[in-house]
Amino acid sequence: MAHGLPTVRRPDDTEQQPGCAGRHTSIYARGRARYAGNASGFRASRPRLAAGVAAALALGASIFASTMAIARGPLGARDADYQTAVTQAHKRYIADQSGKVTSAIPALSSVSPALYGVVVVRVDGKVFEAGDTSTPLVLTGVAAPFTAALVGEQRGAEFMNSTAGAVAGTAPVPPGRTAADWGNAPTTALRMEGAMATLSLVQPQGDAGGKWRALLANLGSFSGRELAIDEKVYQSATSSADKVNQKARELSQEGRLVDTPESTADLYLRQGSVSLTTRELAIMAATLANNGVNPVNQKRVVSEPVAKNIQTLLINAGLPGGKKADWLKKAGVGVSTGESGAIIMVVPGRLGIAVYSPPLDSTGNSVRAQRALRYLVQTLFIGPDPTAP
Repeated sequence: MAHGLPTVRRPDDTEQQPGCAGRHTSIYARGRARYAGNASGFRASRPRLAAGVAAALALGASIFASTMAIARGPLGARDADYQTAVTQAHKRYIADQSGKVTSAIPALSSVSPALYGVVVVRVDGKVFEAGDTSTPLVLTGVAAPFTAALVGEQRGAEFMNSTAGAVAGTAPVPPGRTAADWGNAPTTALRMEGAMATLSLVQPQGDAGGKWRALLANLGSFSGRELAIDEKVYQSATSSADKVNQKARELSQEGRLVDTPESTADLYLRQGSVSLTTRELAIMAATLANNGVNPVNQKRVVSEPVAKNIQTLLINAGLPGGKKADWLKKAGVGVSTGESGAIIMVVPGRLGIAVYSPPLDSTGNSVRAQRALRYLVQTLFIGPDPTAP
């Protein structure tokens, strides 16, 4: 055969090979002879052939790696898979009419229950969205973890584990201390009383105007743009703030506020009335997931130790709702919710999610948002299977 390639022999065309006990086909002997004799120049071409193959493989590997880096997320899922998951999370539950829009803030009671937006922002800055993601909403209680991050940034990450932090609800009771040291047991910084106690720790103390500027600038840094309050919602919240004002007075009497109850209550209502979009809220969540760096503009907002403390705070707090919210703990993700119908999810080192849908269940959590988040947890393989017992 041409080019020195071995010829197929009949089954009985065999010969004994030196040093071998068995019988082998003469193909091998003739092949060795041909290679030794450099038949048809094959041997001389082998180095060039090997070099060519190696170069082709290297080029292919480079192209593949570049494609993977562009088209896949931190854990390997394709960008198209992320977008499909987000689109399906929106499509599957858009017809769900259950739940009621909050009446706690009169201005929010007229918001359309049909509004529904889902956004995922990865730590590499990629954004995937579906639905009403550019419609303005207000933060309400979702502002709490970002204010807690500001306190940690101003006072130091170690503050989150101090006695003062425990009083505010940002940390467990420190060793050697008990809840009796300051009255009632501390609560999480993500619920109203803990959020107000935490807010009172924001600096500068005794300067409501300066404190508000610090709060607003912090929220803007997390979202990536300057934010402002929705005046209509703020005025409406102020007119129906008896519960908030009463809670602020009680916290002050317990020694859990470092500023006046009046200024603390007002700032709590102000930060809850800050307006933004679901997309911007998802970027805020992704900034916490990205250890304090905004993944879209690559600017550091808080230090890594502070961001990790807030991640832990979110994971430990979970959602109100008892057993119905247990799947979140199984998934090992952090969440925060607000009366406006927004819920954020922080998946450390991977992504942030924001879902907005005004109708709430009996525990005050958005119905659609919970279902969309559960679907995304399952589809994007976030943590253990939340349906597992």
